[in-house]
Amino acid sequence: VSRRLCMARPDAYNYTTDLFADAAIGWLRARTPGPPFFAYVSFTVPHAGGWDQAPHAAEEGQPVPRGLGYDPHGDWPAVERDHAASVTYLDGRVGDLLQTLAERGLERSTAVFFASDNGAHEEGGHRIGFFNSTGGLRGHKRAFYEGGVRSPSVVRWPGVTPPGAVSNVPWAFWDVLPTLLEILEA
Repeated sequence: VSRRLCMARPDAYNYTTDLFADAAIGWLRARTPGPPFFAYVSFTVPHAGGWDQAPHAAEEGQPVPRGLGYDPHGDWPAVERDHAASVTYLDGRVGDLLQTLAERGLERSTAVFFASDNGAHEEGGHRIGFFNSTGGLRGHKRAFYEGGVRSPSVVRWPGVTPPGAVSNVPWAFWDVLPTLLEILEA
């Protein structure tokens, strides 16, 4: 599938961001109120390339369902407009999940963790310097420097974590299970 076809007819193709968000929202809406729950929603964006079939063609840009207002930035390379659009789109779908929690009365009793699996990437033509994606840290995805292994993590838990609070406590994915067990007092 080419970028041209996807951009011309986004309704004809699925987008994993939508599939995952819609499934999670559907599950939350169908869920019987009561016992605590755990939901793991793993989005795939922003991520490099995939417009053409590998190995016949190199990765090119990032699949996005529409330009999301970044098309007027004609001075930006198309790959960077795609990157911005994929981040904006993801932000909107995470917002849809948070809105569903609020609609179901679960907002204040639900801890939401949002994290990346690695530092910023330099794949598919994206350049980390364009948006200062590593915040000045050395390295990027697949590097052992801080830019490759440090990534922001956000916890939203109204009434427990104050809005805008910043923690300087080192945290990594192997801390997830012990943290969740501590929250559950298990």
